[in-house]
Amino acid sequence: MSVEHYAPLMWRKKPEHVDLSADIALTTTLLSQPLDWRVRIVEHVEIDTATSCRRRRSLQSAPLRDLLPVSAASIAAGAKTALVVLNVASVPRGALLDLDLDGPDDAAAFLLPRAEIARREAHYLHALAHDAGLFVDDKLQILLETMLAYTTSAYWNLSSASSLSKLARAYLSDGFAETLPEETVQRWLRLDKQIAAELAPLTEPGPGLSPMEHPLLSLPFLPGIADPSPHRLTDVEDLLVRYLRLLQAAARGRQGSRGGAAQELLDSLADYGRNYDMLVATTVPLDEPFMIKYSERRDLQFSWWDNRAQQDLVVSDALSNHVVLTVDDPNVRITPATAATAVGQDTDALGAFTTRRSAQTHAMYAHNLDRDYKITLRFQLAPLRRLQYVIYLVSVLLLLLAIAIAYEAPHELADLALIVGPSALAASALLNREPSTLGSHLRRRSTTVLSTALLILLIVGALSYVWPYLVSDTWAHLRRPFCGA
Repeated sequence: MSVEHYAPLMWRKKPEHVDLSADIALTTTLLSQPLDWRVRIVEHVEIDTATSCRRRRSLQSAPLRDLLPVSAASIAAGAKTALVVLNVASVPRGALLDLDLDGPDDAAAFLLPRAEIARREAHYLHALAHDAGLFVDDKLQILLETMLAYTTSAYWNLSSASSLSKLARAYLSDGFAETLPEETVQRWLRLDKQIAAELAPLTEPGPGLSPMEHPLLSLPFLPGIADPSPHRLTDVEDLLVRYLRLLQAAARGRQGSRGGAAQELLDSLADYGRNYDMLVATTVPLDEPFMIKYSERRDLQFSWWDNRAQQDLVVSDALSNHVVLTVDDPNVRITPATAATAVGQDTDALGAFTTRRSAQTHAMYAHNLDRDYKITLRFQLAPLRRLQYVIYLVSVLLLLLAIAIAYEAPHELADLALIVGPSALAASALLNREPSTLGSHLRRRSTTVLSTALLILLIVGALSYVWPYLVSDTWAHLRRPFCGA
């Protein structure tokens, strides 16, 4: 064959953009080595309503070319940009509310389907098990994928271990498309409890049951589980036994030479029961730093009386993490916020410290390698002091006026008209409309105090006016028979 025939192939220009989104090995590498490419993360928590908050996160990344595995590096040789799958954040299980994603330079970014996220997380767990010297076969990997992809069913109330035990047979029979023997279900429940005992000390508190801690939840979603098979129930029980043995082997391995990998495997299994990785496909430059931004809305619950709330934050998934807490309402202030460990303890968070604090801003910065992975930011909101003082001052004046009326006991309407002015002032304060639901919620305590003071004043004023007539009418009614005699 002539040289002219090979010339077009020899001088063919390599593409400047490649698609690496299907490379699971790359995803596993990025998940297992977050500090090698995640330089800085800035998270902004904006409290703008009484029921939810806006969470914005920007991820600043180092160039990715040096992290590409061999399979991806050969494909990306000569390319400037690549479509890759990145872990942007760890988010709680459940639906994402008001999600917005922006890739580098406003490039399009797409959240992977939940099943695909679970598949890649299972490959990451497989790699951790391999590093710990543990074996995960294909069948056990399918169980891991099924547990990772599990979402809460709206038709079954399985929010506690007791409800799972009570409804297990009906729940599993519905998923398996046949009535399961009671003995089989009870054996599975015993295995489920043993598995939960292994992971429970590592699992963070949260609503509902963790599917990684209670694999019984995900059994009806195993591939082909509804197809009749003579060994189906035996195979499922064997899967539960294998998963339990994996956890027990990892727990024993924490004391060995590969203890770090074994602990990482257990921690990841426990964390995936409450959270999942937000895996996003977007185009990034391979030889330049870049930034990815995302925002979502998270639920927020305030205590009724003292307006306390909290938010869980990951502060150790980059070389440095910055957190900024702000309030949107100019009439609201932040009382001193504290950062505690996110495992239900009251101890201060390790490695997170305040760098800036004002009435409407609380900023933290964490960069030490020895710091908590997740913290709970606890804070208390209140109206501005001048607004609080006005409400409480009016309440005190109303109570003093009520005491004066009760002491003087005026009976004329002209005297009682003195309460009109203070009552109108109190009514105007109560009818004042807040610009947000947050302000209305925070004013509930002061509004309750003012409403109570106004009600007391009105009751005392009304009784002061009608009491003499009630007494005279009652006395006249009692004396009438004696006068007739």
